[in-house]
Amino acid sequence: MKKKITSDPARIWRELASLSVQRVPLTLFQSKTQSRRIRIEKVELKAAEQLVILNKLEQFTPVAGPVIVIHPQHKKATIGFQADLLKDMPDHLVISFPTELFEIERRRFPRFSPEKESSVSFLTQIGQRVKKAKVRDISLEGARISTTFLLNKEDLLPILTFNLHLPYSHMETIITLNDARVARIITLKTGEVEYGLYFKAAGGAKEKLSDYLEMFQQLGSDNTMF
Repeated sequence: MKKKITSDPARIWRELASLSVQRVPLTLFQSKTQSRRIRIEKVELKAAEQLVILNKLEQFTPVAGPVIVIHPQHKKATIGFQADLLKDMPDHLVISFPTELFEIERRRFPRFSPEKESSVSFLTQIGQRVKKAKVRDISLEGARISTTFLLNKEDLLPILTFNLHLPYSHMETIITLNDARVARIITLKTGEVEYGLYFKAAGGAKEKLSDYLEMFQQLGSDNTMF
């Protein structure tokens, strides 16, 4: 999913300089904080220091630690880099010059395992309400969930409400879907039952789920990025 493009400083400089000249809005992430909008104002490559100065497009106070900056591109792979936060100013951030660029390839139906805080509540076909089942993974056309509640294969779940969380963020996405079908059942050693669900998101729910999966794909599905 995340693939190295280059570690050549000259090529990295050209890419960052191009983004700076074009004044392209970028997205900045830090661990367990909300994503922020920034632009590259200047890239400084001097013998004594190699810095990137970012312009804040909104007011925020960063936390200490590394940052990830990404450039989502329509119908193209997302480009990004990781760097260290060196200085925070009212309208700018100073970060270290990145050591590599990476890209995140798009997939037709990416499937990701949400953060452990994520859950799903649903209504069964006989009207029983089940709350806070675990979400093991989710895509645009299905999900794997686990719960102690017993369902049968081919059962129809008329309403599901997902509460989904992103890595490195406190944001919660709530998505309600209709008419999921139980396609697969596995009994786990924990005593829970894992259900493979098939559904087709539509309308606003599809748009919200697509946005969530796209952001998850940009961030990566594990915590090794920080």
